[in-house]
Amino acid sequence: MKSSYLAALLIAPLSACVAAPSADAKPKQASIPADYKAQIKERLKTTLVDPYSLRDLEITAPQPIPYFGSSYPGVCLRFNPKNNYGAYSGMQTYIVYFAGGRMKVIDHPNVKVCGAWKPAPELAG
Repeated sequence: MKSSYLAALLIAPLSACVAAPSADAKPKQASIPADYKAQIKERLKTTLVDPYSLRDLEITAPQPIPYFGSSYPGVCLRFNPKNNYGAYSGMQTYIVYFAGGRMKVIDHPNVKVCGAWKPAPELAG
């Protein structure tokens, strides 16, 4: 009996410290920048050995990308690039998210977050 009374005295003040979220408090959802495809295309041009010979370039629709406990707007991207020897190196998948309107890339992503893929030839070269 004493222990349940003591527990009630300890828990009651702690529960008063936790505020319930208000009904109109909604998480702030950032949007993907209008020029997201141009940013991706520019990044491919500057980082790939031969960006003009990409094969099987595919992208997902813009979606929330979970990253370290937050969520950012972004897309998943996959393609088959050429390596330094001129041979195709196989499909590579990346997640691209946008923070502050600028593109960030996640190498070796967890592709379970990616949605449906669609061809994206407009991003090549």
